[in-house]
Amino acid sequence: MLRNIFSNFRRLDWILIIAVFLLFCLGLAAIYSVDLGKEQGGNFEKQIVFGVLGFLLLFILSSINYSGWRVSGRTLYVLTLILLVSVLFFGSTIRGTRGWFN
Repeated sequence: MLRNIFSNFRRLDWILIIAVFLLFCLGLAAIYSVDLGKEQGGNFEKQIVFGVLGFLLLFILSSINYSGWRVSGRTLYVLTLILLVSVLFFGSTIRGTRGWFN
């Protein structure tokens, strides 16, 4: 089991993962500089938490066999399109943008 996990890590595209990590760090620096002047920050810490969760999810999902996604790919695609179109009709407008369900 553990050997299988490590063999999956060797097959990852590490250049892509490093590029994503560097972009994440650049985004952290930008959020930190914006948050620095505010009394109530918190965006920097939130971004770190979401970034760590995102990288964990990346490694977990990369170890799953992707052939299973092929079977349900069309269904997920159609479901996503239905949700996107339904926001236009049933979504609420916030600051001039219609992008959320109430």
